[in-house]
Amino acid sequence: MSDMENAVTRTEPGGTRSGASTRLSVNISEATAEVLQKHKRRGVSITETVRRATAVYDLIETEAAKGSKIQIVDRDGRTRELLLIP
Repeated sequence: MSDMENAVTRTEPGGTRSGASTRLSVNISEATAEVLQKHKRRGVSITETVRRATAVYDLIETEAAKGSKIQIVDRDGRTRELLLIP
């Protein structure tokens, strides 16, 4: 069993196991905690922020694995490529 599998516990009220929700305990840096709190102050829950971040990360990783370039286009039309460190 992986460390991730060991860290994840799926429970329902009353202690029954279910795939409906997963509670995960992680250690994060102070800087990461501050980012989560910034989004919480903007009205986005920590859970939703983690969901969104995970979805974006998965999209980027999936596209990069296919050889796609990930780019950022600023307001002035300048394009920068996002380089991923393996």
